[in-house]
Amino acid sequence: RMMGNSTALRSYISACVLLVAWCLAPSAFAADITPFPKASLEREIPIVSSGHRVLLSPVREISNRIRSDTMVRLAVDGIGQLMQVNADSSRAEAREYYLSELKARDATILYRCEGRSCGRSNVWANQIFEQATLYGRDTDQDYLVAAYQGANDKTRLVLVYTVTRGNNREHVWVEQLNV
Repeated sequence: RMMGNSTALRSYISACVLLVAWCLAPSAFAADITPFPKASLEREIPIVSSGHRVLLSPVREISNRIRSDTMVRLAVDGIGQLMQVNADSSRAEAREYYLSELKARDATILYRCEGRSCGRSNVWANQIFEQATLYGRDTDQDYLVAAYQGANDKTRLVLVYTVTRGNNREHVWVEQLNV
C-alpha cells in the first residue's frame, strides 16, 4: 500500500515539475498573435508533437480514417486556443482580425476554405482539433493555414478555424506553432 502512495506521489511531483517548466520556459509556447479581443478565451493548451497533423485541403473521414488530399505531419511546439466570440461580434470579424494580423507579419496563406468545401465540421471538431465544442453546421465554418518567419528565423504556422454551432454560438480555434 505504501508503494502505491509513493508511486502516486512521484507521478504528482513529476507532473508539477513539468507544469512549472512549461510555465517558466522562454517564449517557446508564447502566442505571437494575441487572441481576438472580442472573444472570451475558454481553453488554452500546449501543443508539442513530433507529428502534428496540418491539413492543406478539405477533410474527409473514410472507414474511421482521416483523409485529406494534402496533409503534412510536422514536429511542432506551440499553443491551441479555444475562444467563444462575444455576442457583439462575429466569427467573420474574428477571421478578419487574424487575417490582418497575419498580413502584418507578411504571412503566406497556404490553404483556405469556407463552408461545405472544408469538409464535415464534426471531423474537424472531434478528429482534427479534438475540441467537441467546435462541432457546428458544415455550411458555417472556415479554416485557414498560414506561415511566416517569426523571431530567430523560426517558421511559424497559424491555423484558424471558426464555426457557428447549432445554438448560434460562434467559436474560434487558433493554433500558433513553431516548426
